[in-house]
Parts: sequence; structure tokens; C-alpha cells
Amino acid sequence: MARWIFILMPVVILGLVAAACGPAPTPEVIEKVVKETVVVEKEVEVEVTKIVEVEKEVVVTATPVPVVVTFMSWAEDDFEVGALEELIKRFKKAHPEVTVECEIVTIVPAKGKDICTVVTAEGDLIR
Repeated sequence: MARWIFILMPVVILGLVAAACGPAPTPEVIEKVVKETVVVEKEVEVEVTKIVEVEKEVVVTATPVPVVVTFMSWAEDDFEVGALEELIKRFKKAHPEVTVECEIVTIVPAKGKDICTVVTAEGDLIR
């Protein structure tokens, strides 16, 4: 059975190749004149839509968003606290739209032990 398939298969392939190599069919030109008369019964209104593109320059001004900057810093003595407060004052003058919240941490000795005390920009002590 397999032997017949190996013999028949090349014959089929050669037949397909030979059929594909034949001459191309010539096109036929058919000319036919069609005459038809159409009677218009009523007129129809047509709505015309016109799309116009207009370029317009729009100037957008940004509205400032409230900004709050919070930071913490270490200070050993009143000089460093004063220097930080002066720095915050200069920053606020240059950037009035920014709110600065500062927490200054100092070390205050109490009864022979070091206790961490937080001094806020408003002068409040937090222990």
C-alpha cells in the first residue's frame, strides 16, 4: 500500500505543475448599452453641514497650590537655634507662598541624664 502512495504522489504533483504552466485565459470584452429612464416624483431637501476649524490661543495661568515644608534639625545651643530661625526667616521672605514648619531638637541635661527635647519654631517644648 505504501509503495503505491510513493508512486502515485509524484504523478499527482507533476500533473498539478503541468496544469499551472498552461497558457493564461484571454479576457473577453463584453459591450452592452443599457438605457433606462427614471422619472422624479418629488424634490427632496438636502441638509448641508459645514465644519469649521478655528484655532484659538488660550493662556492658562497656574494657580499656586499651598505648599507646606516640614523639617527637623538638631541644635546644640541657642546660637544654632537662632541661626536656623534666621534661615527660615530668609526662606519665607524669598518664598512667601511656602509655609515652613520647623522642629528643632536639642539635648537638655536633666538630673545627670540626657533627655531629648524638641523645641518647635514657635518656642514650644515637647518632651
